[in-house]
Amino acid sequence: MNAPTGRTFQMLRWIVVLAVALALIGRFVLMRPAAPRAGGPSGAPVGAASEQAYLRLAQTLRDRPAGGDVLELVRADGVTCRFDRASGLFGAFDADGTIRTLFRPNAGESYFRRQAGRTAEAP
Repeated sequence: MNAPTGRTFQMLRWIVVLAVALALIGRFVLMRPAAPRAGGPSGAPVGAASEQAYLRLAQTLRDRPAGGDVLELVRADGVTCRFDRASGLFGAFDADGTIRTLFRPNAGESYFRRQAGRTAEAP
């Protein structure tokens, strides 16, 4: 068997560099938040025409003070759930404020009430 040449080592080095770069890019892409779905689980669309509109709706629900039409509960796993009776929107947010989901549940307020007993699912 012939010993590998300097050119072979150089080619192998570039293959390794390329493989590492592709792995890092793939990891970055997987970490990006998913685009909003048309409707959540058993839910209707939120009426957002774009990802930016979806984000604004979710942020508005998250940042409004609880009380009145806005119901709030914090699950044992730290996820904050909110339901806006006026719009019918349900949102779930991590303890750091990260938006987990936003949709209009078909079951409305009863869906929100059932969230008190749930635990976190893997993202």
